Amino acid sequence: MVDAIVEDHLRLMVDAVNVTTHTDRSVLWANAAAAMAGAFLALSWGSSDHSRYLDEATEAFAANAQLDGLVALTSFRLGGEDWFMSRRRRCCLAIRARASNRGEVYCASCPILSEDEQGRRYLDAAIRFQAVERVVSADGL
Repeated sequence: MVDAIVEDHLRLMVDAVNVTTHTDRSVLWANAAAAMAGAFLALSWGSSDHSRYLDEATEAFAANAQLDGLVALTSFRLGGEDWFMSRRRRCCLAIRARASNRGEVYCASCPILSEDEQGRRYLDAAIRFQAVERVVSADGL
């Protein structure tokens, strides 16, 4: 399935964006890989097992030469549970675009950040995610 997504969709997108913007293909592939990792993360965090799709994601990325090595897929512990986490291995270059009056902005998985800082950002996100889950459960949504 991942091969079909890569070949039938992502390759076309990467080619089109490269031709239009002249952004390096390696940056575009790294961004596509991070987005796919984000999809696995969202599915995992949305399940009762917050690292549910880690093994599947790891296998899928390793099996595809275009995606292999672009993100590190791992987990962290929170409240006795493992939570899915991904780390970019290549910068998305968003750091070049500064948010007004906010200084430098980094994504949680930015390779410019230390692994400790990435971990803190994921931990903070998971804590916020749990808070939202509690509200949704309490409201019966």
